Amino acid sequence: ANGYVTASQLNVRSGPGFHQPVIGTLWRGEHVTLLGRDSRSQWLQVRLSNYAKGWVAARYVNSSVPVWQLPITEVGIPEPPANYTGYVTTPTLNVRSGPGFNFWIVDRLGQGQSVTVYGRDVSGRWYKVGLPNGASGWVAARYVRIDVPVYEMKTLES
Repeated sequence: ANGYVTASQLNVRSGPGFHQPVIGTLWRGEHVTLLGRDSRSQWLQVRLSNYAKGWVAARYVNSSVPVWQLPITEVGIPEPPANYTGYVTTPTLNVRSGPGFNFWIVDRLGQGQSVTVYGRDVSGRWYKVGLPNGASGWVAARYVRIDVPVYEMKTLES
């Protein structure tokens, strides 16, 4: 299958993920050979004009075939962990029933308290967290320290 780049500039990476090292750059309109995809169809393995192989974010490539029809070619890439541990960085953190300040406050957490972070909302500004009592809720991401880039987290619906 073939594809062409739709972004003005697109990083080519050594593996499927924004955390992988950049090994090259493609420009808008540049054509690539599509070799395969990752299991979630978010990354495409491509062959460049110099015959090197690399990975690009699928959303920036227009493909000649539906992406899901490409073979899965990722190997040995670990899945991100299902959940993360975060720590509250503000004296009092309101836990809400949904991802936004307009949702009801259902609990409060104290500074330094650890929470299980299940994922984020689409904006990346809210985390869904597990509470000590077994319930879950949403907190403003800026008040939780977590040792993972937000774009690597699962996106959840409220």
